[in-house]
Amino acid sequence: MLRVAAFHNPERYMARAMRLSTFGKPRVVACAENHPHRIGLPGGCLEGVRAVLHNAAAQATLRDERRASARTERAAVACAPPPL
Repeated sequence: MLRVAAFHNPERYMARAMRLSTFGKPRVVACAENHPHRIGLPGGCLEGVRAVLHNAAAQATLRDERRASARTERAAVACAPPPL
């Protein structure tokens, strides 16, 4: 599950291609949070997680634990019309 929310670090590979030092630049950037009883994943990983669970014949509970004010702010930003 945690691998669904991980991607290769483009900064490291660009530095490597230019033969610069890659010290301190991780190969993989992980966006997941591993908690004792749950895993926190970015919203863009939902389809990937569903595919992994479907292949494993497992089910999961999806809970949105953001505060109500955070949900409202993000919805307003996403629905705002483009400037003229």
